[in-house]
Amino acid sequence: MNEDWRSLLFHISNMDKTNLSTSLDSISQLIDKLEDPESMQKNILTIPRKLYILKKLSLYMDHKDVLVLLKLSCITLKLIIELDKEQLTDGTYLSNTIKLLFKISKKEEFDSVFRQEKIIELLISLLTKVNWENLIFTIATLRNISYDNVNQQIISNHGIIPLLSQIMSNTIKVIHILYLKLKKK
Repeated sequence: MNEDWRSLLFHISNMDKTNLSTSLDSISQLIDKLEDPESMQKNILTIPRKLYILKKLSLYMDHKDVLVLLKLSCITLKLIIELDKEQLTDGTYLSNTIKLLFKISKKEEFDSVFRQEKIIELLISLLTKVNWENLIFTIATLRNISYDNVNQQIISNHGIIPLLSQIMSNTIKVIHILYLKLKKK
């Protein structure tokens, strides 16, 4: 068995509320290492393994420390981002995480943590991959944290305006098609 995978399992198995933040930092680093496209350890984080990690992490999503919740959300998004909708057997991990991030994003004091944990980039990459409900919460979260000038710069550097324009254009086309179908009836 791969040494990094063993280490990841160790950290997941030994998480508790007292050392959670430190464990999450280690887990995040190990996931980054295992997911690195340049790594020789490709295909270590299989879909069943990702789902196992998501299930274990979800046990702590009721934690009271917002910084811990942001770290949990970041790891969850990292694991989900590469999964197709069909592979994610239970979409509640994603929905709950996005709704949690939206709730946290309402408090300006956490804007910098979204940047530090690289959650902004993860949210942007979700824009074309989520259902309508999650899309709305994702856009609203990005809007909430964009009042911070540095976050605003990060968001604009990722070309979000043309992306949102494309999403809106596609939405209008779908609505128009549905309208025409209903009009025929």
